[in-house]
Amino acid sequence: MKPKQILGLLLLAILALPAAVLPWLAHNMMALQGTPFSSAALLKLSLATQTTLIAGLFIGILSSILSFLVGVCCAYQPRLLALKRLLHGIPVSLMLILFLSSWHTVSNTFLVTSISLCTWIWTSRRFSLSIIQALESDRISFARLAGHSEFTIFMQQIFPFLHAEILRNFLLQLSAGTLLFTTLCALSAAPGTTAAYSLGTLIHQGLTGISPLYLPAIIISALFALALNLLEYE
Repeated sequence: MKPKQILGLLLLAILALPAAVLPWLAHNMMALQGTPFSSAALLKLSLATQTTLIAGLFIGILSSILSFLVGVCCAYQPRLLALKRLLHGIPVSLMLILFLSSWHTVSNTFLVTSISLCTWIWTSRRFSLSIIQALESDRISFARLAGHSEFTIFMQQIFPFLHAEILRNFLLQLSAGTLLFTTLCALSAAPGTTAAYSLGTLIHQGLTGISPLYLPAIIISALFALALNLLEYE
């Protein structure tokens, strides 16, 4: 690993570990009572960070799976590439805001699912190009001449070389999904969210004067995006 990737991993650990520990710790930090950042505020901030990280993780996993499956299908069925190119021009974020703002109550589960179904489009092309390039290589031609099935060729000759691309795609989806989730909550695209607080919810409440925690929420969101960008560094 390169120094920037190690720095990103350390920064990610610094953000993730407190989110797991602070909900328990906040109940026992009585010395913080009476200050602007009381134990209740600390608990709310840590739970919001935890919710956002979990949501981003699920978005990254679901979007990566969809991106991989669609990329494989497009590589073996070139006619699907034309249809997929049409999807690249869709303004995903704007459509999600317009769609979700028409709902009275939106759970985090529904929000995560909606983002996952929309953010795979722009990364599936990477898989398609990598697989198409591999299919045109001599080793694939030799495997076909040897009588191997397409499934065997894919699992033995192509998939092992996609591990780095899968990891890179997951980090991209994790970063983009988390930021989009935070942005939608901050813009109050889901005004009736019924699930736990997220960093975006705290940012929205801060902008409307309800909560003083918007600045820590913005800083945590920015550091998380920085950590993922450092991990994606090649």
